[in-house]
Amino acid sequence: MTLQFTGEQQNVIQAEQRSLLVSAGAGSGKTAVLTQRIVERIQSGHLDIRQVLVVTFTEAAARQMRAKIEEKLRAARTDSRDPEQRRYLNRQLTLLPTAAISTIHAFCLQVIRNFHHLLTDQQGRSLIEPGFTVQDPFESDQLLQDVLDDWLNQQYEAI
Repeated sequence: MTLQFTGEQQNVIQAEQRSLLVSAGAGSGKTAVLTQRIVERIQSGHLDIRQVLVVTFTEAAARQMRAKIEEKLRAARTDSRDPEQRRYLNRQLTLLPTAAISTIHAFCLQVIRNFHHLLTDQQGRSLIEPGFTVQDPFESDQLLQDVLDDWLNQQYEAI
């Protein structure tokens, strides 16, 4: 079954701009439209998967986007009669796991990890510890609970 796109969706898929911001409600077909746009631009040679930045709200949406791109690229590779095009699509599939398709949090974390050494104060001291880690949600909740308990105890003792 081939998905039929609306006129507005077709405009997004075929837009000449290199960078697009697509904002629409849940269930409106954003993933299908963006997936189709990315795959068509890769197939035409106007885009390399390493040039893609897709930012989603959830890890599940990022996984779904990556999986749909992979599915469409595999189908395009299978359908292609041109050996050079098949090699090109195979290379894009090989590079797909490294594509920047992630949540905003994961993208920002990658930027910080790659460029933390550039963040310095006026004296040239690093503003971020080189071995920094991201606290997992359980640790974060526990820390918040501990701080809240300490504060409540202080407030109670002050009465």
